Amino acid sequence: MQRCTSGETPGENEPPVKELLTASNFLRFIESKEPTYKGGHGQLYINEKLNLVRVLYKKKFAAVNRTVKKETLYPADATLSLIYEKIQLTPEMFGGKKEVTEREIQKFLEKDRPEYSRERTKIEYDEKNRLIIATVMGGKRGTVGYSEENGICYRISDTPFMHIRVATDGSGHGSMTWKMPKIPYHMLCSMCSFFKKVYHTYGTESLVSILWNPDKSAYSLYVPEQMVTPSSVDYQNDHDIQKCMWTVGTFHSHGMYRPYFSGTDDEYEKADGIYGVAGNLDSPNPRIKMRAGTGGHYMTIHINDVFDNDCGDRAEDLWTTENISAIHTCMDR
Repeated sequence: MQRCTSGETPGENEPPVKELLTASNFLRFIESKEPTYKGGHGQLYINEKLNLVRVLYKKKFAAVNRTVKKETLYPADATLSLIYEKIQLTPEMFGGKKEVTEREIQKFLEKDRPEYSRERTKIEYDEKNRLIIATVMGGKRGTVGYSEENGICYRISDTPFMHIRVATDGSGHGSMTWKMPKIPYHMLCSMCSFFKKVYHTYGTESLVSILWNPDKSAYSLYVPEQMVTPSSVDYQNDHDIQKCMWTVGTFHSHGMYRPYFSGTDDEYEKADGIYGVAGNLDSPNPRIKMRAGTGGHYMTIHINDVFDNDCGDRAEDLWTTENISAIHTCMDR
């Protein structure tokens, strides 16, 4: 680059100094001296305070396809089905919009029903019946309300299988009434036996759900696909099962450790239902702890509150080929 010595002035046809020192001109000068910066690899770092210019080498990456997938829109006046509860939607619920996205429907649900979180909710649309079907990988729920008594706020939920009223301050105060026939006691025995076999075989936790079939008016036990470790269970319910069966309870094990509800349990056990943890599985008499919950608020319950101890049926053996194949350990990866 030609420089002016003391006392010289640029010629009439030469561009002014200010134009010569543009970023593009400066980069071209650098590229002429250092070819590695060619091809758009040069990037200027300017520190005006120190009157300093540095040239950085910029890596170039392949162009990323930023095509945005077009979202499915749903009519804002359709009926929203939560399996056994139906909500008639109106455009006013969504600020007057006539069509809404899946995310908007999910956010509408999550306001009062925290179990319908973004990552756990699946939404389908029955166009013929104008029915939006929302399912969650957990329990289903009914109507929700709140009341205040003696300065304590209670969450009240009424589902086809239970009526629950729980304090929202974490004190565990409240009441729960089981509205359906009590669950056969042998199902609790079957779950505990399954937990012990999984623990003695793999040394891990495991999980079993209690389902209610409204068409047959019958309970059944369900072992979902699950990744298990000695300290965790990551499970995935079958979506088709969730559309026709109600998850009324979810029980998991803690191996050799005492039964207790962890922070992870609190995070995921937000659907209306009963929950249980079985522990001390290495002893002759395993222990179990139970609670009922709604929207992340819980109260302790006892076995006799929901299980029929007089049922004479024999325990079902859950250690079947199908259920064993649903158990995946880290070694399976």
